[in-house]
Amino acid sequence: MIRTISMVERALNSISKELLWKVHLEAAQIQERAALLSVALASGNVLRCSPLRWLPVCNELTASRKYFARAVLACPPNLSWKVWLAGGRMELNAGRDNIARKFFEKAFEQVPEKNKANVFLECSRLEDFEGNTELGRAILWKARQDCPVEWKVYLESVMLEIRAGRREKAIEIAQLALKVHNGTGRLWAVLVQLSQIDGDEVQTRVLRDALKEVPKSGEVWCEGARIHLNPFSPTFDLVKAKRYLSFARQFTPQYGDSFLESLRLELLCFLVVPLAKAKQQGMVSFSKQMVDKNLNAVLINKAIMTKTMDEVQNIFGPYKNQGFSFSFSHERVVDTTSLQLRCVNADPNYGTMWFHCRQRPTDTAKAVLHRAQSLLTRDLAMYAPIYVASLLRRYGVTSALRHERRQPPDEESDEWEAALEARLRSAPQLGEEVGGKEEGRVFRMNGGNVTGSDFLTGLFDLNTHIPTQELSPMARRKLLFGSDL
Repeated sequence: MIRTISMVERALNSISKELLWKVHLEAAQIQERAALLSVALASGNVLRCSPLRWLPVCNELTASRKYFARAVLACPPNLSWKVWLAGGRMELNAGRDNIARKFFEKAFEQVPEKNKANVFLECSRLEDFEGNTELGRAILWKARQDCPVEWKVYLESVMLEIRAGRREKAIEIAQLALKVHNGTGRLWAVLVQLSQIDGDEVQTRVLRDALKEVPKSGEVWCEGARIHLNPFSPTFDLVKAKRYLSFARQFTPQYGDSFLESLRLELLCFLVVPLAKAKQQGMVSFSKQMVDKNLNAVLINKAIMTKTMDEVQNIFGPYKNQGFSFSFSHERVVDTTSLQLRCVNADPNYGTMWFHCRQRPTDTAKAVLHRAQSLLTRDLAMYAPIYVASLLRRYGVTSALRHERRQPPDEESDEWEAALEARLRSAPQLGEEVGGKEEGRVFRMNGGNVTGSDFLTGLFDLNTHIPTQELSPMARRKLLFGSDL
């Protein structure tokens, strides 16, 4: 810290006067992060630290306020709103909600008309943080009236409804937003994700509509890949997922989720696919019997599946907590060098999974990938049997379709692709069917039910809906203020 402040002083003595406010602002945020770290160390847990409000105000926070004050004094009037917003976030961390509101009001008074939407967003998040969801919703409604050309206020409105568990309302706002901003990839991507519970066909239809409007949106192509990476999807297909992720990284390299989903795909190919291939031999004779009996009943044998799941659990069990070093043997580790190089060169800066895996604002792309690999491997260790079941289901359907055709099929032709997709959709799906659309299909394992909604993204925990107010204050802070939409 001493060296850091020394560098700040050097900058203040060397930089041109009109940029001094930026140095003060950076120094204020440095001191704020130092305060958070001090609280974390005092509580004995760096990753799950208590918020500042539960401990006495530390020296670093006092220093942060001084730098914020200097930044406001040195800042041009048309940019001072940025300092007020940053200062308001700091006071919110310190538990001084009323002060934070005053700072946000000050920002609203000074913000230029073209940047007003940014202040609306911060004010709405503050109210959501405090549990005043209705007021936050009203602020966003006002933002949509005053700033209709800004798509971010629509996206924040959708996210607020998702956090509140109001899916239908979120879809309604997303559809309304797309009438105004039909060329915004992130709005289409969230609509594709929200459509998952309505079934694979509905979600695929929304995806196709999205690609017609925004064919070069990496976020939309990433959602397409997630459909094919979802083991509950009848069209689970690692080859198509790889192709879609390649488009996603090419079109929108700054979108971090595409790289993390690519990492999930690599881990699946390295850790899970070999298990499924080892079980395919036991299915060959079974597939031939299915052809003779009833092609529409193509599904993996229950006995084979039960035995397979037990074996997979035994293989993965000892490694569940090893995280990054997980592999089938201690000597073999997944080589992600190529993906790391592409990710570091692209330097992504946003994405739901990306922010979830980023512990600090200063984390590098390599650090985010490293943590993501640990989390993804843990999930694969837990839910590998479901992925194996889906791979075997696809193999059974494909084998039956090959046996049905008298001539060897050209598996790269459009005709084969269409026939296989139709058969995959008509064949019995993974898991047990319960209720209607809202319930869908479940896989019973580990004492609970797992559904397709648990695989919306590559991280299981991220897909579990928890009401905002049930989160810890620090988790709530990261959810609302730890990302830049």
